[in-house]
Amino acid sequence: MKRLVVGLALLAVACSGTTPSSPSSSETLGSVAPAVAPVPEAEPPKVEPNPPAPGANATTPQYTLTGPRGCVSAGTDPMTWVLTVTDAGPRPFHLVTMTPADDAPGCEATVKRHANGLAMSGVTHYAPQTSGQTTFIFDPKRYNCGRVQVDISMIDSTGKDTLVLGMLVNYGTTCAPPPVIPPSSVCTPAAQAGVANAPVNFSSTGTSTVYTWSAPGGTPASGTGPAFTTSFPGAPSTSTTYSVDAHD
Repeated sequence: MKRLVVGLALLAVACSGTTPSSPSSSETLGSVAPAVAPVPEAEPPKVEPNPPAPGANATTPQYTLTGPRGCVSAGTDPMTWVLTVTDAGPRPFHLVTMTPADDAPGCEATVKRHANGLAMSGVTHYAPQTSGQTTFIFDPKRYNCGRVQVDISMIDSTGKDTLVLGMLVNYGTTCAPPPVIPPSSVCTPAAQAGVANAPVNFSSTGTSTVYTWSAPGGTPASGTGPAFTTSFPGAPSTSTTYSVDAHD
């Protein structure tokens, strides 16, 4: 912001340009899934399938899960898991997936950058004591660095969260930080003193050739172009602050 101070008919003005925010991540992620319960730190989460029990009306969900486990090195081929439920148990539940990513590689659990990069097909909501099958597919090419945790959970009608799968895909390299984007426009001088009702001059440089100026209280109060001149009112024995902005 450009600040203009009027003291004894003198003005001091400060000027600023716009600064865009930097992107937080370089990869494209899917929609965010509801958070699941935190998994243990310091080692990959370990989840064992619940083997089907004979007969119906099981008191807990009965299922098997096929697919990768533990901490695996990322490749290029899609990873597939198949969940087979033989008895959903006494309460309805739905399946929730999440693939939080971390910029650092390794085999420790992570809950950073929550995202849903797991495709799910088949039965997603189970009624009590029903059976069905669900397929999950993760494309490792969605990421190229750090590590990704693949989570599959059952959440029943009471809110109980049962972690069915918790594993890690390790890419082996640390993700580079996002590039620093410089200010898109720089207003000069950053501050100056001026006389009330006399012209004050500014210029702007940056990534654009077209700039829009805003000077509330000034005459003129706006303008366009790489340079801008305005004046501000003032009275003897007073001090006033004004601001001038440059936008591209």
